[in-house]
Order: sequence, then C-alpha cells, then structure tokens
Amino acid sequence: MAPRLADIAAGNTSGPNYMAPVDRQIALTMARQSASMARSAGYAAIDAAMTGGMSLAGSGYSLAMQGAGNAMLAAQMASVRAQASADVAKAEAQEKAAQLVPDADRPSEAQAVLSIIDGSSGKSASWQNPATGASGKVTLKAMDKRMFGGLDCRSIQREWKSGATLRRGDMLACRSKGEWYLLS
Repeated sequence: MAPRLADIAAGNTSGPNYMAPVDRQIALTMARQSASMARSAGYAAIDAAMTGGMSLAGSGYSLAMQGAGNAMLAAQMASVRAQASADVAKAEAQEKAAQLVPDADRPSEAQAVLSIIDGSSGKSASWQNPATGASGKVTLKAMDKRMFGGLDCRSIQREWKSGATLRRGDMLACRSKGEWYLLS
C-alpha cells in the first residue's frame, strides 16, 4: 500500500482506500446469504408444489428464521463497517497532523526526490512551491544496501520550511520493478 513517488510527484497525494477490501468482503458475504435464502425459498416452493402445499407451514417458519438471521448479519456487518471506517478516518487524521510535509507541498518534494534518488549519498536538491510559499531540500543519506535483504532502498533527509517554521526528518524510498515507492 506504499504510494509510488511518481504518483505523488504528479499530484496524487491521496492515500489508499483501506475500506475497499472490507466493502468487497461485506458484499460477497451478503451475496452468499442472499443466494442461500433464494435457494431455501426455491426448495420450499418445490416441496410445496410436490406435497400440494402441505409443507408450506413448516417452510414458512424456516424461511422467516433464515431471513431474521440474514437481517442480524447485515446489521452486524454494518456496525463493523461503521467502526472500521471511523477508525480509518481517525488514523488518517492523526497521520495528517504528524506529517512533516503537508499534502500541498508533497508533489514538489517528490519531484526533487526523484531527481536525486539514483545518485550517490550526499546529493541534494531544493524545491519550492509557489502556491503555498513553502520550500525545502532533500538529501540522499549514506545507507547500508544490505539492510533490507537486497531490496533497493534509499534514505533521504528532508527539510520543509514555511515562513518561520522549519521541520526536518527522514524518509525511506524503495524500488520495486523499476518504480520508487515511499515507505515512510
């Protein structure tokens, strides 16, 4: 779920949709429940036709119970989804509050990172965002290439400045299949 640096440089600073897998599972579970209910209703209809309606009373109770169970399951899944959605929103808000570089400036920073990332340690690039008035600098740091089990990674020192505010921190970017991904 790490974002590609090229996507950030192009202005896509939105994070991944963490709820999509949850929604897919809920939809799949509900589809299975609906299919099961339809199958039970079909069997009840066939049984009623074969017995001249004699089994309909027993089938009605069974179908009503299955329907009630489906409704309870749907309510439980809606509750779980609401809680998961609230938890994701809270985590995203906390992440935004702790961000070294605001989203509006991340494309400019990512462009600077991409301009030096294949260089040697100590190489740096400065960036500016005229829209926000912020500026910064990124510098490749020395790093033991064996640190990540052969994965091609770079450690980058970051600076962000806006007005009198200066923040410093580090980021880790790794390459996979020719693409650089931001891991921190």
